[in-house]
Amino acid sequence: MVRTKLLNIFGKKIGKKGVGLGDLPGIVMVLAVVVIAVSMISTVLSDIQGTQTAGSTAYNVTAKGLDAMSNLGQWTPTIAIVIAAAVILGILLTAFSFGQRKQL
Repeated sequence: MVRTKLLNIFGKKIGKKGVGLGDLPGIVMVLAVVVIAVSMISTVLSDIQGTQTAGSTAYNVTAKGLDAMSNLGQWTPTIAIVIAAAVILGILLTAFSFGQRKQL
């Protein structure tokens, strides 16, 4: 009973297996929001750092923030590839499982 009440990020029941094409718009939207947020935060940090004195605490903190955003931004293509692979695997697994059900 508790299991049926649980929902994942996209509002589907937890018992669902795999990732299909129906999940793709939500996943793409989340990835797009992350990319936009990283770019906006980087822009704001860069602007703030430009107003600080070099070597000050505020300057160093914004430099660390820019480094963090750079590292996160570098992982974006890898995350996109993993998402694409998950969707493709979900489609293949679904196709094979439906094929086996028809034979039975």
